[in-house]
Amino acid sequence: MGALCITAGQLARIRLTKLAQHLRFTSDMKKIKCLCWLLTIVIALTVGGSKAVAASGRLDTSFGRDGKLTLPSSEGWVTDSALLPDGGVIVLVNGHLLALLPSGKIDRSFGQAGRAELAKPVGEHFTDFEQILVDSAGRLVVVGICDFSEGSGVHHLIETQELPRQILVQRYLPDGRLDSTFGDGGTVLTDFGLPPARPGLTPHLFYPSATVGQDDKILITGTRKLEQGEEAFVGRLTSDGKSDYSFAPGGGVSLKGFRNVGKPVTDDIGEVWFIAGHGFRKRDLLRLQPDPLEPTVVSDRPLTGRALWETPTFDRAGRFLYANQLLGSREQSLENGVQIKRLQPNAAPDPSFGNHGAVAFRFPRLTATQLATDARGRVLVAMELNTLYRPFHVQPKPTTLLLMRLHLNGMVDRRFGRRGLVQIPLGDSEQGGSFQGLDVLGKTALISAVWCGGPCRSVLTRIVL
Repeated sequence: MGALCITAGQLARIRLTKLAQHLRFTSDMKKIKCLCWLLTIVIALTVGGSKAVAASGRLDTSFGRDGKLTLPSSEGWVTDSALLPDGGVIVLVNGHLLALLPSGKIDRSFGQAGRAELAKPVGEHFTDFEQILVDSAGRLVVVGICDFSEGSGVHHLIETQELPRQILVQRYLPDGRLDSTFGDGGTVLTDFGLPPARPGLTPHLFYPSATVGQDDKILITGTRKLEQGEEAFVGRLTSDGKSDYSFAPGGGVSLKGFRNVGKPVTDDIGEVWFIAGHGFRKRDLLRLQPDPLEPTVVSDRPLTGRALWETPTFDRAGRFLYANQLLGSREQSLENGVQIKRLQPNAAPDPSFGNHGAVAFRFPRLTATQLATDARGRVLVAMELNTLYRPFHVQPKPTTLLLMRLHLNGMVDRRFGRRGLVQIPLGDSEQGGSFQGLDVLGKTALISAVWCGGPCRSVLTRIVL
């Protein structure tokens, strides 16, 4: 009995020991619970991050049907389209503007139940609306050409089969009404004071391409008719639609020796850059300095390959980008390519981009390319591919559109879409169709196309960047 006797002090020590063990156990359990919570958070962040990465380069399922919207054939063919600041879309189609909500449904608060008929000038013989732009205030700028009949009284015509033609620019308010503060009641007709082909005639201008530049000034390039041949020009309108005499006398300048010209873009110091052509497949990159207003050939050598007129763009660092089309061994080769070049602000090749400032990619049956940059300066390349073989003299039939994204160093961004590419299949058809344009705003890209698998229809695709 004596061996079993425990003093009060011993009993107290035993209880304290058990209490300490229990506290250590409780503390360890709390630590384990904390570790579990931390592990759960890390897993959630990891999964969420992977989903965010996967979301970059996917079709925007909130738009249309799984990111694609096919307009009824009764709407006609899309000529151009643009993203709006509120996430909506404006479509230039068949002589009218069609406004869409971010969901792809018609915005019935715009114009007449979502549509605004484009106004044709009095006395016009033929009007063609070709391009839609959005300025900093969300106003819609429409650019095209307008022919006038001899009896219209608008122009004087002598001894020529060519009708007088001017550049047509209109501006519409975000609700679809003509902007009466722009030009003459919302419309500008101009030949930029350029001389006619010969005395007694009026200028004949065509093939316009435009951009909205600094202070919402509208920069327009195109070609004018000469007595023998053609000549390129560049003109600019002020934000209220007047010829910009601070740019050139009459607002425009001829590019002597050049017959064709592509899309103009403006850098941070007001210089205008564009691709211009002279002779068969001879194209130069030109820079138009504001004072004195003289075009300067950026490189001593003509552009390699086929410089694509509508590809020039600037990234947020002021570097100039453009693309060349690379043909296969034969004109009808099924393996074409695209070369993308980036120049520094001083016009020298950018050594941090690809191989000495250039990257090149080969794709089967590549027929069209357009460039843009996102908010981080990464390059977006939209392409049209044709999967049906046709001889060279027959227009190719595109079946697939691609959107590729490049890192700042020119490498393919393999986290974008599927290994750097987003594919937009249109289908197979003997009639085919055509890629119409690429627009980028914020974290969204919009690609428009016309597809003729049966009745020709306009197809819009919105992609999350």
